[in-house]
Amino acid sequence: MSPILTIQQLPTPETIIVAGSGRKFYDEFYAATELAPLAHVLAVNFTACFIAAPLHHLASLHYQEVDAFRRARACLDFCYGYEPPVTHSNHAHDGVDRVWPEFDNEEGRQGTSSLFAVKVALALGYKRVILAGVPMDATGRFYDPPIIPERSRWKYDAAPLRKPWERMARELPPGTVTSMGGWTAQVFGRP
Repeated sequence: MSPILTIQQLPTPETIIVAGSGRKFYDEFYAATELAPLAHVLAVNFTACFIAAPLHHLASLHYQEVDAFRRARACLDFCYGYEPPVTHSNHAHDGVDRVWPEFDNEEGRQGTSSLFAVKVALALGYKRVILAGVPMDATGRFYDPPIIPERSRWKYDAAPLRKPWERMARELPPGTVTSMGGWTAQVFGRP
C-alpha cells in the first residue's frame, strides 16, 4: 500500500495562482483554476479565509496578522480537512513559517503584499505566476461594500505602488507573471 502524501509532499507544479483581494477575486480565481487546475495557490492576507480549496501558501507584509489569518481559515467549515498553508512574511512573528528579509525594503517601501507574494512564489521556484484578484486599481476589494466611501478607498492605482510592478514586468521574461484582470493584466498580459 502506498503512503498517503500531504500537500507539502506532493510534487510542486510549475504554476502558482496568487490570490489577492481585488473586487473581481472570485471570478478571476475560479477562471484561473480552470486554466491551471493543478496549480498551487498562494493567498494574500485575508483572502486566505475565502478560498474553499487547498491552500499551499499564505503571504503578507502584515506579519503581525499572519497567524490570525491562518487560524481564522482553520475555523471555517469549508476549510475543514485541509492542511494549514505555509506562511510567509518579511519579519519573524508568531505564525510566520518563512521569513524573507531580502524582500523587506525596496526603495524605502515593500510595495504591496501581492507584490511580496509574487516575489515569494518566484523564490520558491515556481516558473509561472497567475494573478487573480490583483488588479492594482481603485475598484475596491471583493469584501468591501458596493459603494466605498472615498476616505476608505485604497489607492492601489497610485504611482508609487505601481512602480515596483512595472519594474518587475520589465525584468522578468514575458509570460512569467500574467494576470486575470485589471491594470496588472495590461502590464503583464493575460494567461
